[in-house]
Amino acid sequence: MKILHLEDDPADAELVRHLLVAEWPAAEITVVADRNDFLAALRRETYDAVLSDFKLPGFGGLEALQHVRQLAPELPFVFISGTIGEDQAIETMHAGADDYVLKDNLRRLLGALRRTLRERDSRQQRRAAEASLRASEERFRLVARATTDAVWDWNLATDERWWSGGHQGLFGYPPDPHRRGIAAWTDHLHPEDHARVTGSISAVLNGPASDWAAEYRYRRADGSYADVYDRGHVLRDAAGRPYRMVGSMQDLTGRKQAERRVHELAAIIDKAPVAIIITDLGHRVTYWNKGAELMFGWARAEALGHLAEDLFPAEAALALAAGRAAAPDHGEWRGEIPLTTRDGRSVAADFSLSLIRDEAGQPLARLSISTDITEKKKLAEQFLRAQRMESIGMLASGIAHDLNNVLAPILMTAPLLRDHLTSAEDLHILHNLEKSAERGAALVRQILGFIQGVGGEARPIQIKHLVRDIADVALETFPKSITIATDLPGDLWLVQANPSQIHQVLLNLCVNARDAMPRGGKLTLAMHNSRPAAGGPPVPASLAPGPTVVITVSDTGTGIPPDVLEKIWDPFYTTKAPTKGTGLGLSTTRGIIESLGGSIAVETALGAGTTFTVSLPALEATVARDSAQPFALAPTCNNELILIIDDETHIRDVARATLVQFGYRVLLAPDGAEAVPLYAARAADIALVITDLNMPNLDGLGFAQIARQMKPDVKIILSSGFGSSHHLGEARRLCEGFLQKPFTVEELLRQVHQVLHPKLAG
Repeated sequence: MKILHLEDDPADAELVRHLLVAEWPAAEITVVADRNDFLAALRRETYDAVLSDFKLPGFGGLEALQHVRQLAPELPFVFISGTIGEDQAIETMHAGADDYVLKDNLRRLLGALRRTLRERDSRQQRRAAEASLRASEERFRLVARATTDAVWDWNLATDERWWSGGHQGLFGYPPDPHRRGIAAWTDHLHPEDHARVTGSISAVLNGPASDWAAEYRYRRADGSYADVYDRGHVLRDAAGRPYRMVGSMQDLTGRKQAERRVHELAAIIDKAPVAIIITDLGHRVTYWNKGAELMFGWARAEALGHLAEDLFPAEAALALAAGRAAAPDHGEWRGEIPLTTRDGRSVAADFSLSLIRDEAGQPLARLSISTDITEKKKLAEQFLRAQRMESIGMLASGIAHDLNNVLAPILMTAPLLRDHLTSAEDLHILHNLEKSAERGAALVRQILGFIQGVGGEARPIQIKHLVRDIADVALETFPKSITIATDLPGDLWLVQANPSQIHQVLLNLCVNARDAMPRGGKLTLAMHNSRPAAGGPPVPASLAPGPTVVITVSDTGTGIPPDVLEKIWDPFYTTKAPTKGTGLGLSTTRGIIESLGGSIAVETALGAGTTFTVSLPALEATVARDSAQPFALAPTCNNELILIIDDETHIRDVARATLVQFGYRVLLAPDGAEAVPLYAARAADIALVITDLNMPNLDGLGFAQIARQMKPDVKIILSSGFGSSHHLGEARRLCEGFLQKPFTVEELLRQVHQVLHPKLAG
């Protein structure tokens, strides 16, 4: 947003700048102090709003307003003055100002500016709507001239009916200025169709519907009748009263003649991949194509001559009968019908019923075209399930974030209490409290890890830690009838992978193992290093050559039947109930493993359990280079002043108590908006800012940008309960540190020490 500010007092201009930048960080504010600079700025650039003092040396605000209205009539203009009186304020509004704000009440500026911008946008939208309406009317006339159909426009208030040139072209009637009412149309209806057609259009006009359509015979100028399909749309006012109707007439005479050739073309369409059926008016089958044989299981010889209801299950027959009843003799019906075929297959069919007429226009037969949409519906259901899982993930992410804010004060408070307790029983209770909070924090991290999916960069990781995490989650969430065992040697090699991908692989395999043991059993997670030897078992084609880390997930469950085993890798294939699985778990698992240059194999026996073996290329190192080193709390500090910004009161209070106990001074703010003036007043003294990422009014990244403008070398630590790769990237760009909630006292002090004293920390 660009703002031009006419002000000769630099202090007042700066106050306004800080106020606007706090609300709109990206705002560009140009300050001018005299007439020449003001006019030059107006001619040089375009602005979203103008702010102006009322009185300036040699140049008045009203004169500035006049120049703005001449150069940019729609540009919002707001006076900011400390001397404007009531009479002058009224004068400014009469002169065309959008608002005025007193300098001793600058907080009203933001509201006034928002309102004027909204009013400007509203005016622009209204003008655009009016222009769009004019363009729409012009397009209607152009379309009417371009089409061969007879386009009509009926003014219900004046009973004037306008015809396009297509009316003369189709039916031979030249324009008649003396016959412009509805009678000019109804007089040409076939006597047998007159009551039906006029009654149907009256029903639409007097009812709630807006669309009308009808087939009827219409007399041409030469006395012959044309078969037409007429349709119209009713326009209603705000009270729902019809005031206009527009539509078009299409000559169907040629199409009716073509319909007589349906049987002649039957042999050509016999190989169509849809079921095409023709029945007489008594509902007996007279044509049954090959597609119908394949879809419904009845041979042509078996179907011909039988009632359609006899060839379908009772529910489907009732649905077809209802479809015929719902469609008038001249219309069509389309609907979806679930049915069971002759050979017992469940099929979802999309039926379309149409009436066939003879040369005299009388109903002759009905045409049915059916498409098997079973697979399409399955894919749609899978898509909806995936969307539901995405929604669940968003909900779980929000819950995990709230839990982080609940657990953070507990994790930071517990160590502070240890020095105040003396009895062994109290210390034991405190120890249990800490362990429970750490356990909850670990579960929250697992949830966030699963939610964040498989995106992100690969890096050297030690998988056994992830296996332990999965085992802990399984121990907490799986039925107690399932025991969890792990076999994780201490010298396991690293692999190059994204931890979230490995989480998903392990979780999918463990959930499948759980479902294979409905009555309980044993789940075993094991790992070992492997180096393929010459002359050994053949290596899968997808596995990269060299050393590997092997993971096995074994269960003592029911095993996988042979007919199911050959399909387990197929996308969307599942043996679970519709609400229990998507059929994407194993296909996704194999895709992840093969993308990492690995392989997966399965061994199973009915009643004897299943073992999945995952092999991943190894790095032949046992410890990641960026592993955190133990941190000894610094006994002293330099009495630095730290500003803590967090919308969670408990986190602010506990963090302050922790830092004060270790010799720091602390200022608190509940959000970025309140922190800005506090920081502006003491920026020179504040050595470090610790701010939450997600806060109302002004979030952590927004505050960091403002703080950098005030003091470019300010040191900032961001904290968040989400910790996504996007947030981490922003934190590295704008800030010196990042704290993942919930964090402990040690993690807080470590981060503060590293940021304030990087040389000592290193």
